[in-house]
Amino acid sequence: MDIALVIPLEGERVHLVEQYRRPVDARSWEFPSGDVEVGESPTDAAAQELREETGLVAGSLVPLGVVDVHPSTLSDRCHVVLATGLVAGPPDRDAGEQDMRSAWFTRSELHTMVRDGVLADAKSLAAYALLLVREA
Repeated sequence: MDIALVIPLEGERVHLVEQYRRPVDARSWEFPSGDVEVGESPTDAAAQELREETGLVAGSLVPLGVVDVHPSTLSDRCHVVLATGLVAGPPDRDAGEQDMRSAWFTRSELHTMVRDGVLADAKSLAAYALLLVREA
């Protein structure tokens, strides 16, 4: 199943979520993401995940590109969407996301997290690369 990943960007800050990931038996900082349901657009799925996981509502959603999650074994694709014009509200997390945390980070802090392996989620790293290429 395809997923939508959203990069919430406000000036020089990005918003990340942290949650427990069973396969690696650790908590993981990453950009909000979730499944794209059959018949749903990736942009709509990104908006929904953003609101559910962070409480943020975007004034603008712009597709940045697609990342093949694991093309040697999976056909799943990750649709990356940039969210700006953000308005804060309460999150509406699923039962399995109740231990999730979310926070704003400066880009400098994000770069340190990547360098130090604190943010190691491959789809988030690839998504951020798409953003950097767009900005270049």
